[in-house]
Amino acid sequence: MTQRVFIAFPVEAEVKRAISLAQTELKALNPRAHITWVKPEAMHVTIRFLGEVNESLGPAVGAAIGRVASAHRSFRYWLNGLDGFPNKAHPNVIVARAAEEHHAGRDLEHSLTCELKRMGLVLEERAWKPHITLGRNKDHGAIGGLTTLKIEPVVWNIDRLEFIKSELGEGGPKYTVLGSYPLTAPTV
Repeated sequence: MTQRVFIAFPVEAEVKRAISLAQTELKALNPRAHITWVKPEAMHVTIRFLGEVNESLGPAVGAAIGRVASAHRSFRYWLNGLDGFPNKAHPNVIVARAAEEHHAGRDLEHSLTCELKRMGLVLEERAWKPHITLGRNKDHGAIGGLTTLKIEPVVWNIDRLEFIKSELGEGGPKYTVLGSYPLTAPTV
């Protein structure tokens, strides 16, 4: 049996508040847009989407995440504006960018990707851009305010990785944390 899983950084309440405010403003500017908005409790920064993985691999994936987490220390992200994928003009996905100094997140993502590939998992080959999804634009049309709206540059601490199961259903996905792995490398 398989399960749909991904690995993510959790998001603090203050970040969710700032993103919820941006969602409210975007909703007001785009009353006719067909956007499915992400609920605050579902917000996170995806590091690696693994897709459908055999449940029997869960413990090995968890062990790999734990090894990577123990080799990295905590760091900070901040909200760095709104964006859209594949572009701002006609986004399929509306996001808040997450920025950092010193590339700690990027280095961790690279280590995790290498560890998962060593296990034989097939991963998407696309550049990682840390972000939090605000909503999915079903019409792929222009979204008013996406280029002009400012989001509060809230700073938050990244101190763990989470291994998450995603069950799709009406009303959005249901997430279950399968494991939480603290970033425990000693400070240099």
